[in-house]
Amino acid sequence: MMLYELENNMALSIHNMESETNMAEQKTKISAWKVIKYQMKVITDMKKWYVFIIYIMYMLLSGLLPITTVWFPRHIIDAIYNGSLTQMSFYTIWFCISATILAVGSFLLEGYAIGNFLEMRLEQYSIYHRKYKDVSFQYLENPDFIAQRSSAMRTLSNNDEGFQGTYTLIFRLLPEIVSIIGFVIILGTFKPVIIFVAIGTAIIQYLITVHSKKMSFRERENLAEAERKANYFYEIGHDFNYGKDIRLNQMSEKLQELHKSKSSVFTLLFGKIKKHEYKMGLFDLVFSLLTNGLAYFWVITAYFQGDITLGQLSMTIWAIIAISYKLQQAGDKIAKIKVATDFTGEFLRFMNNEAYFPVNGSIINKLHPFQIELKNVCFKYPGTDKYVLNHLNLKIDAKEKLALVGLNGSGKTTLVKLLCGFYQPTEGEIIINDQKLADFNLEKYRDQIAVVFQDTNIYAASIIENITGENADKHHNLLALSALEKVGLAEKIATFPEAENKQLLKVIDPEGTEFSGGEIQKLAMARALYKGDTGLVILDEPTASLDAIAERDLYQKFETLISGRTAIMISHRLASTRFCDKIAYLANGIVKEYGTHDELMNMQDGSYRHMFLVQGKYYREEGNLCETTENA
Repeated sequence: MMLYELENNMALSIHNMESETNMAEQKTKISAWKVIKYQMKVITDMKKWYVFIIYIMYMLLSGLLPITTVWFPRHIIDAIYNGSLTQMSFYTIWFCISATILAVGSFLLEGYAIGNFLEMRLEQYSIYHRKYKDVSFQYLENPDFIAQRSSAMRTLSNNDEGFQGTYTLIFRLLPEIVSIIGFVIILGTFKPVIIFVAIGTAIIQYLITVHSKKMSFRERENLAEAERKANYFYEIGHDFNYGKDIRLNQMSEKLQELHKSKSSVFTLLFGKIKKHEYKMGLFDLVFSLLTNGLAYFWVITAYFQGDITLGQLSMTIWAIIAISYKLQQAGDKIAKIKVATDFTGEFLRFMNNEAYFPVNGSIINKLHPFQIELKNVCFKYPGTDKYVLNHLNLKIDAKEKLALVGLNGSGKTTLVKLLCGFYQPTEGEIIINDQKLADFNLEKYRDQIAVVFQDTNIYAASIIENITGENADKHHNLLALSALEKVGLAEKIATFPEAENKQLLKVIDPEGTEFSGGEIQKLAMARALYKGDTGLVILDEPTASLDAIAERDLYQKFETLISGRTAIMISHRLASTRFCDKIAYLANGIVKEYGTHDELMNMQDGSYRHMFLVQGKYYREEGNLCETTENA
């Protein structure tokens, strides 16, 4: 429940931060204060009230520790100078006790706090991953989306920056404030002007640090984009799936050159940022040395004039060094908090982008069978003006078997992905059983559809686990075995000593087996059948990797496999369309022809008829060629 509460609170908090959610508003910066308020609310949402107590205790213990290391030595030195062994022993003992308590207490509190900060960061990861699984598919390969995601995710990338960095930096800033107040009191008794010099120095150092960090934030998207391009060629060069093409076509040197060139862009940009920070740091150091030198001159002059004791001299010099350092550290932490909250603001805007993460509906109705209607559905991919689907209208009755056919690029697979809820229509509506698809809870909706895509991924797990997932019970294992038998894999599985427990792929298990393309497609079909009582079955090129005999067997079982459910099938092999009730021929994003096989074949100038006859001629010519070869 906590994860759901945090997700809801995140959405509510971000909504309060940004009154509009259009793309122009998404570029509006969320202030550091609003980000900090959100992060403090995360602490209360996770019921970690004790973290605030830890903040206060650490602020006092860690903040007082530097003051004791300055105040006690003053009295110890004066006691030694005056020859008082009793006073020296008294102050030395109390100095050791105080420093030990403060140091050990600070150490324990810091370790406990960092553990809680890490837990809160990981909770944000959980929220991110939960939302990301429903991201609109059309953005997954969009360069702008990838760059924004990389930039946004930097806030969760490590302990010391971004989301967790804000907690840690504030945690370590508070003791600096306590220490500064203590040193101000100490120096105020000697020469108050030193305080103003130190504060002025700190302000200048803070401005230098902010200027330095601004460049890093300003270049974040360029840096993320350069890193993405470099990583692409690195991953291609290490991906087994590309191995054959790379070697056969001798592409390795070209890929190395591309990776080197893209990495150079990233390296140069990263170096430019660090060089700028180095220059600012050097200026900061010179300025600090000059101001500290002036303060030391005043203190040493006062000692030789007899205005202060040797112990006071020591305390004042160390206080000057300490307050200068603490002010510098405080300024640096404030600047870093500003950068950290900027990155977290990027993350919050990214997570609140409704284009990326459409609001999930609440309807969880049982849909069996499906009745589908597409009303003026348009779709175009982000960043393009070309419509893949253009005011498409189509109705699929309950328990109807529909074939989607057409040339490559006509919008068939895009239409299927819209029906799966992966994409959202740019315009128009999809109606399922008189309810808008946009109003359905996608997770519950997808539980009721079974889909076999042309490109199927298998996992480095056992055959049975590739169907059921891990740790399925006996009943679900039996259902999976039944599905494997229906698609014709039972005989293959029987050849393994481990049977259905045989591991697939060699990534995890060196003894794993590699399935052929046709066997992988059968495995995908078994997954769809295993889902059981689904109201909609979608087959996207289900026989693309099957041989002719396996294809014939599949079509013979087609009626049994869909068992009275609504079915949609995409196929370039038009012989399969005879098993369907209706055929929709798509061209240029619209339904150009619609009807039964016989009706479309009776359209003398029809595109479907032309495609069917061309394919039939090819198969007849191929058959004659084979027959001639055999006779020869």
